[in-house]
Amino acid sequence: MQNLSTLLKRLEILRQTIALQDQDDISYQVEKFEKVFVGENFGADTEKLQNLATLLTAKKYSEALQVINEVLEKLQGMTIWEDPEIAVLQAEIKVLQVAINQLQDEKADIEKQIQEFSRLHTVYLGEIILQILEIKRKIAAQEAKENPKNEEKQQKYEDTHKQYEKYKQGYEQQKKKNIADLSEVLKDELKQLYRKASKLCHPDIVATENKEKATQLFQELQEAYQNNDVKKVKEIADYLETGKPFSANSSTISEKTKLKAELNRLENIKEQLTNTLQDLKNSDSYQKIIVITDFHTHFEEQKQKLAKYLKELQEQKT
Repeated sequence: MQNLSTLLKRLEILRQTIALQDQDDISYQVEKFEKVFVGENFGADTEKLQNLATLLTAKKYSEALQVINEVLEKLQGMTIWEDPEIAVLQAEIKVLQVAINQLQDEKADIEKQIQEFSRLHTVYLGEIILQILEIKRKIAAQEAKENPKNEEKQQKYEDTHKQYEKYKQGYEQQKKKNIADLSEVLKDELKQLYRKASKLCHPDIVATENKEKATQLFQELQEAYQNNDVKKVKEIADYLETGKPFSANSSTISEKTKLKAELNRLENIKEQLTNTLQDLKNSDSYQKIIVITDFHTHFEEQKQKLAKYLKELQEQKT
């Protein structure tokens, strides 16, 4: 009965995930479904489930949905629930968890784009911008020295000096991070590994007793992801997938009142994530980068313009 109950839940989650049309989550849920199905005997429905597995592997989702609906309609009448509402709440929680995972993945992708833009800005333009600011500071210092009673000249020197020091500090901090430059293949591998791992250890999803350990591991995962450390992210993903140290919060709850509380908690998390994601999309940083088709080409062009401006400043100084 437990296997049948698990199968029903997996089929319901699969149906909802396919409806959301997120390929990464579909692949993830297909993998989870196959672990439930393989090696089990579901009687007359075994052949139909084998066909479903084949359709999912072939990404024939329209046909797969038909099979899912047929199997669910038949099996739900065979399943005995102690309390039907508990199963409904658990299914709703699973669907919410899938939606939250998708929002977290999208948020991580945008943050990664912004971070990569900032990193390449430093790599391509950091040194030349620092030279420009230093020359501006020296020019302002000279003008302030020649006009000691001119408040505007004195203020200009103070401003250029602060601007130089602030940028220099940020530039040196960024250089110390020493983030690896990845190929497109490795970037995609890193993203997929991160998504897989984050689904298994995100503090918002795991059971309460595991939150502290999950939070620590999730922070390690984020740091490795931000540093383009493919090896470290893979180590964490493999550990989570093979060891399965954390269970989802909903899977450890059977009381209706606690399930309702968990459902409400996840709905709040989803709302907060939706708002955060919208703020990210509306941010100046993101609005700036979404119109750039190639970061490297963009910064090469900017570097040429700045080199020309630097030469003009050097001539002005002399």
